Amino acid sequence: MVPTVQITEKEVNNFTQSSTAVSEDLLSISNSFQEFKEKAERAFIIKQLKANNWNMSKTADILGIQRSHLYNKLKKYDIEKD
Repeated sequence: MVPTVQITEKEVNNFTQSSTAVSEDLLSISNSFQEFKEKAERAFIIKQLKANNWNMSKTADILGIQRSHLYNKLKKYDIEKD
């Protein structure tokens, strides 16, 4: 059985406000749907890497891809650990 998690109104508001800002940023700098998808994917991968302390195996599992594919995406999007 999955434990119940309560999400507060404040958490929802924080998420939607930050998501809206990121979406608008992506839209304003994207000239095509393909470019938008790539920028969104890049941003999501970076977010997951940071959330998992740059653990490649865990991040790949969360993304639902093989670790080798994650490395390919890091190269494609020029993502490096700061």
